[in-house]
Amino acid sequence: MALSSTRRKRPARGAPRRKSPARSRRRRSVPKGKALGRFWKWTKRLCFLGVCLGLIGFFLSVGTLFYYGSLASKYDLARIERMLDQAAVDAALPGEIPPVYGPRPLVVAVDQISPHFIDALLVREDARFRQHGGVDLLGVVRAALRNLKERRMVQGAGTITMQVARNAFDEKERSLHRKLLEAMIARRVEKRFSKDEILSVYSSWAFLGDEYHGVERASRAWFGKTARQITLGEAATMAGILRAPNRFSPVNNPEGAKIQRDVVLRRMAEAGVITEAQRDEALAEPLRARNPHVPQPPKAVPFRG
Repeated sequence: MALSSTRRKRPARGAPRRKSPARSRRRRSVPKGKALGRFWKWTKRLCFLGVCLGLIGFFLSVGTLFYYGSLASKYDLARIERMLDQAAVDAALPGEIPPVYGPRPLVVAVDQISPHFIDALLVREDARFRQHGGVDLLGVVRAALRNLKERRMVQGAGTITMQVARNAFDEKERSLHRKLLEAMIARRVEKRFSKDEILSVYSSWAFLGDEYHGVERASRAWFGKTARQITLGEAATMAGILRAPNRFSPVNNPEGAKIQRDVVLRRMAEAGVITEAQRDEALAEPLRARNPHVPQPPKAVPFRG
């Protein structure tokens, strides 16, 4: 009877068991040396994993550059040389120059184009054109961060040189493969041609809407003057519509063209390439673009009695 009275009562089924204070203390107290050993063990594993991933990324990058560099080397840059020569453009057979839908471009050197257009073009399309070697790595990072923020493709990272490569070889497909190939061709273009020659090709061949390729053709058609003679407002208009020339045609959609012009003018002032006074004067300038397909009334001839 005494033995039975000293037995511990078993807890009811389902009731939580009480832990011995000594046992719980033993479980919680882990030797410091053992904890430190575990820490260094996992640290080494993570470092090893990081090194492996870094090496894999490095070799993949080198392999990608080698592969696309090899593909880019097969493109003949003599095609771009023909695009810089008006006689060669006029005499070229189909396939020797990029296809155009309308009259062939009028090739103009940079010194035959209004400096306002060059400034507006760089502000709009490629602010770091004079600094990069065909591919703007900062622009790539900036575009990637913005696209991640917006969760959609809202900004590309194509430079003027990359656009020259795309237009010269008529590479219109939108894919990562084509972007990488375009970047490697652009690197070759930068090594072979000067910055002014690249600007000349772009300005002479860029599609500006309707049937006009190049700033010289568009200037003569819309404003009745050469590319050298256009005003700041006219230059900003043409630079502003480059991304969607048919949508923002100054003839068919003057309001849309004016909005794009004003955006470029404000960015030019922010970049310091024009003064605020120049900006305000150009903003106040009415947009006058004539329709070249509509016969213009003859100019009045003064009567001489």
